[in-house]
Order: sequence, then structure tokens, then C-alpha cells
Amino acid sequence: MKKPKSKNAKKTSRKSHRALSTYKHISFRRVPAKKQKNEKALELPVSSVKRGTCERKYNDYIQGERLGAGAYGEVFELCRENKEAKRECPYVMKVQKIRDLPRFEREVDMQQLVYDKLKLAPRIFDAWICAGNINGVDEKSPLGFIVMERFDGTLEDFLRENDTEPEYRAKLYGNIWSKIEALHEIGINHGDLSERNVLYKKHGKHIQFVLSDFGFAKFRTEETTDDKALVDLYTYLHDSGNRKSSMS
Repeated sequence: MKKPKSKNAKKTSRKSHRALSTYKHISFRRVPAKKQKNEKALELPVSSVKRGTCERKYNDYIQGERLGAGAYGEVFELCRENKEAKRECPYVMKVQKIRDLPRFEREVDMQQLVYDKLKLAPRIFDAWICAGNINGVDEKSPLGFIVMERFDGTLEDFLRENDTEPEYRAKLYGNIWSKIEALHEIGINHGDLSERNVLYKKHGKHIQFVLSDFGFAKFRTEETTDDKALVDLYTYLHDSGNRKSSMS
């Protein structure tokens, strides 16, 4: 028997932080890994990271506003004016000081591998390293640049900007966990999971979630432990959703 609709149901859209009841009809897609008989273990290709200049641009796009920063670098938008003189910023550029070149190359190549195999990471369009004089300053460490597809924000942003209902939250994290399972099934451990390393993008009523920051990713044939960070994160958020439900 269906429950009668609340009289206040239509008022939720007036909140400054939009209730996620707006997205009740979103269909999240589970992404199963494709299994093949006698499939060879995945290997990273020869690194696609190039050696280049320290210009902060990509084609005719130039570095714009800083979107975020972390221990390993900063992320900027890449923008240009189109024919209608409107600003468009479809890419982001990650700039970081190279402390460990093999790790940087691994991050780029692992992320592209996950995109190619599962479409569960932002697509990388270009990556290069440079060294020398940058804006009049001689940098001791080379810089690494990664140009990739732009997303709307992180999972942390998504939760902060939307009033999540416990039911929706459980469905949301179940969806994200299925992506981790798909990653594990093709033999890759992410190694650095957090709310900041899950990105989202809205496509109409559908919301796409992907994983980012593959600097600590490894093949599971190496000495790795399971992605316990996400297990802990999933448990915490699921419990916090239940706590929120009991308090309301």
C-alpha cells in the first residue's frame, strides 16, 4: 500500500541547499568488469608523459581560476572565449612539483588505463613535465602537468551542497562501491580513497561518479592491501546517514 504524499513535499525545492528528493528517479548504473577467458594481466603501457615547456596552457586554452590544492599540487581550470565571446572552461590542469618521477608517470598512465578499460576516471588529454625557469624563478624540482576532463566537483562538495536523505545516501555509496569492485576485478587497487578523490558530473537527471588521483594505485599482484579506506568511508557514511535519520 502506497503512503499518502506529504503536504509539504513540494516545498523542498525552496531550500537553499536542495534536498536530494529532487534526484529520486536517478538511475545509477553498476559497471561490471568484463571478464574474458585466459585474460592476460594488465600492464601499463610505455609512459605517455612527455617532456615540454612550462607554459600553463593547452592548445588555445589558458590557465584560469584555481579550483583546489593539496599536498601534491594545485588544480586550475583551463578556459578560453568562444565565438560568442563567452568564457568556456571544459578542462582542468593539475600542476604539481615532481618529487618522484616514476610515481607521476604511474599516476597518469594508471588513470588513463582505468578510463580506457572502465570509463571510471577522468579522461586525460595531455601530460608533460618541464624544468627550469618558471615565471622568473628557477625551480629546483621539475613540474608535472596533467590536462583532463572537467567535473562539477568532489563527492565532498556534493554532500555539502545537497541535503542527503538516508535512503539516497545508502544508494549513492552502494553505487560508488560497485565502481571500486569493478576496479578490483580488473586487478587494480586505488590506494588513496576519500571523499575528495571521487568526482561527480551532472548529465540531466543522471549523475556520473568517477575516481581520481591514482598516484598510489597499484596492480593487485603487487604487495597491496585492500582499499580499506573506502570500506571505512562507506561504513562511516552509511552509519552517519542512519544517525541523521534517527535524529530527524
